[in-house]
Amino acid sequence: MSGVCKTAYEVEKWWIELEKVLFADIDHKLKRKAIDETQFETDIHDMKTEIGDELSAEYNRVHMMFVSDYSKEGMPVSLIKAEFSKRYEEFMYVADGRIEAMIDMKEGK
Repeated sequence: MSGVCKTAYEVEKWWIELEKVLFADIDHKLKRKAIDETQFETDIHDMKTEIGDELSAEYNRVHMMFVSDYSKEGMPVSLIKAEFSKRYEEFMYVADGRIEAMIDMKEGK
């Protein structure tokens, strides 16, 4: 893919790749914190669902930005990455809070 997305499909493809990175970072954090995926399956699922819902809403905003402002000349990939990065830290903050709660439950706090 080039540095400019000419279609909504290309925007979506980039967004999905960024989502994969975010969820891989969350999975890595779960492993680093020794969270048992079986014991906390529901908590992990709920956390990822909440973040996924927020990601979907954010993608819809970026998609509408593409449709209204960039459909003719294309949307720079750097803009898609910047829009994702704005929320990345918020998503990781949510994940950190949920992971800390799992650690507390694991330790019986």
